Amino acid sequence: MAYTTIDENTFYTLGGAHYWSGKNSISHEKQFYSLDLTQSGWNTSNPPWKTLTYPSVLSPLSDTRSVYSIAVTPDNRMFSVWGLDGDDILVKYNIGYDYWTPVNITNTAAGRGLHAVTDPTTGLVYIPGGGSSYSI
Repeated sequence: MAYTTIDENTFYTLGGAHYWSGKNSISHEKQFYSLDLTQSGWNTSNPPWKTLTYPSVLSPLSDTRSVYSIAVTPDNRMFSVWGLDGDDILVKYNIGYDYWTPVNITNTAAGRGLHAVTDPTTGLVYIPGGGSSYSI
């Protein structure tokens, strides 16, 4: 699962998993939601989630993967989602248009606790173990 906020006004969450201890299995989720944090008066036990388009490039992997990292561009118009399992998956999401674009990458690092980050000065997104022949 990955999540981020845009200007502390909108919360986004992608992916996730259900862990079934009795069955010793994991169910990976194909879900992408946003939540308007500026709305007042909604019940915290039933927040008004908005369903967004799940990236099709992640669909084949979502049966076996649920760990992603999100990095937001400095202008808050896009964010990138990187697969943490070394699966060479990077997609960018246009927030205003609810549109995903795949980015071809190679040589990414796999591992828990790794996160893509955005340099707020340059707008460059740094991916652990990533190459430099592409841009977001």
